[in-house]
Amino acid sequence: EAGMSIQDAAVRGAGEVGGAITSATLTTIVVFFPIVYLHGVAGELFKDQAWTVAFSLLSSILVAMAVIPMLFSRVIKPRTMIVASKSIRFNFYGRILQGILRKRWLVVSVTLAFVAVAIFCLRFMGSEFMPQEAQKELVIQLRLPEGTGLERTEGAVRNIEALIAQRAGSRIDRIFARVGPKGTAQTTSEALEDENNAVLQIGFKKESLPSLQGVIAGLEKELSAIPDLAVQFVKQQTTLQTALGTQDAPLVVEIKGKDLDTLIKLSDGVKDKLTKLPELANVETNFQAGRPEIDIEVDKAQAARYSLRADTIGNQVKNILAGSDLGELEDKGEYIKIMLRNPKISVGKLQDIVLVAPSGLRLPLSDVARLVRTESPREIIRNNQTRVAEIRAQLAGRTSFDKVVSRVSAAIKDTVLPEGYFMSITGEELLSRESFKNLKFALILAIVLIYMVLAAQFESLVHPLIVLFIMPLAGVGAILLMFIAGVPFSSISIIGLIILVGIADNDSVILIDLINQSRRAGMGLDEAIIFAGRHRIRPILMMSLTTILALVPMILGIGEGASLRAPMAIAVIGGMISSTLLTLVVIPAL
Repeated sequence: EAGMSIQDAAVRGAGEVGGAITSATLTTIVVFFPIVYLHGVAGELFKDQAWTVAFSLLSSILVAMAVIPMLFSRVIKPRTMIVASKSIRFNFYGRILQGILRKRWLVVSVTLAFVAVAIFCLRFMGSEFMPQEAQKELVIQLRLPEGTGLERTEGAVRNIEALIAQRAGSRIDRIFARVGPKGTAQTTSEALEDENNAVLQIGFKKESLPSLQGVIAGLEKELSAIPDLAVQFVKQQTTLQTALGTQDAPLVVEIKGKDLDTLIKLSDGVKDKLTKLPELANVETNFQAGRPEIDIEVDKAQAARYSLRADTIGNQVKNILAGSDLGELEDKGEYIKIMLRNPKISVGKLQDIVLVAPSGLRLPLSDVARLVRTESPREIIRNNQTRVAEIRAQLAGRTSFDKVVSRVSAAIKDTVLPEGYFMSITGEELLSRESFKNLKFALILAIVLIYMVLAAQFESLVHPLIVLFIMPLAGVGAILLMFIAGVPFSSISIIGLIILVGIADNDSVILIDLINQSRRAGMGLDEAIIFAGRHRIRPILMMSLTTILALVPMILGIGEGASLRAPMAIAVIGGMISSTLLTLVVIPAL
């Protein structure tokens, strides 16, 4: 455009922006170094991404400084040069800069007002550990009274399937039901202990997703009215959330102590308080609905009269109820297990089981033992050799997770705990606190590393501060766009802010680098600012627009897991818009 030859233009262009490109790329690379050394969930989640981007950017420096100028000099021919009058010009920007330089404090004051608005919006933005995906699938966990047989459970599931099909048949794509235990039971007792449980997995048609919440509300109302049936609705979990250990209830309140009865009493009290909160659903404890069982209490003195020991009585009862292994039968190369079992007997006839004493005497079980009906806990949880009571709850609406935690804390704060007992909120809240703490450390370390790189490039301790001033301005755009889109803070969006720290300063680096070059060439400060602004506005806009347009597909909801990636793209796009516009206005004023 200035009339130079192709080779001279390639050499001079690469020379003018070489330092700026190197600094801008290095500031982006150093942002990812803290992520590589993060511990916990955040480190495991983004470590590979950090390495990939860092090495890609290192390669891009070589491409930008060597390959692109060479290709330009070889591919572009003099006859294809664009006439200067047809190129895009921003002559008006020079006049805007003159006005900015005359009213510096007004520009700075308006910028600080934007920052104040963003900080005000933070009060209304919630936070969560991971973004919630659009619910395309619903899992309903059913539990009948303990001791219910497999046949009765299956009949109840068939009736519930018919009810669901009648209620939402046009919206349902498929229904999968599993009655009884999982297919991993190793022993007879393990296979029998979950016969009262069932799981319904319902897949909905894509076009019915907007009305899914109403369907779920109707199903929950009708199923909850069925007597002796405990129903729990579980949202669809992504593979990522399952891998991070968030497949259980998102909200868990833990109470630690020694006495089991005290823990049961405290957990029931907390459960009653949480049940009253409209933001929670399916509140339950790990103590409720214990399994019924029958204990055989051996009268040792009476058993000794017949030379019977407790383990001998137990083995004989086991063989009668579960059967005896008689070996294997070979049939055409296949081995078939042989079991000898007695016919099933009712609970009332257990005391009539016939035992055989060492002397050969046959006597009923009631002569040496007493049968006691009890109820065993479903699970016993310990942490550091201390009993733990868990109160678990699912989220009922779209209220952000941090606000739900705040309301739960307010609801249980008046719970009186005996000495030696402790209560805390865990679940996703614990993972969220750990993740946010690590990411905040990574953000601060990234800013420090960027300052060190810029100080080395500009050979000044002041100029890097001007560049770093653009970071809060980038945060303004990110916060405002997330607020408008209704996206709460999450680990994904904070990663977007960290990435934004590395790329938002690139515009400022390009602008300030030419300002310094112009001043070394003898220009005054204001003259150098106007000259650099007029010559750098095009590359600044081009670089920002390419970044923004590349991220647009991430927020359009294309493909699986789109809602998981969208918060990061929204944060970066909002930050790039504000940092680009404010770089062209605020940096010259500073």
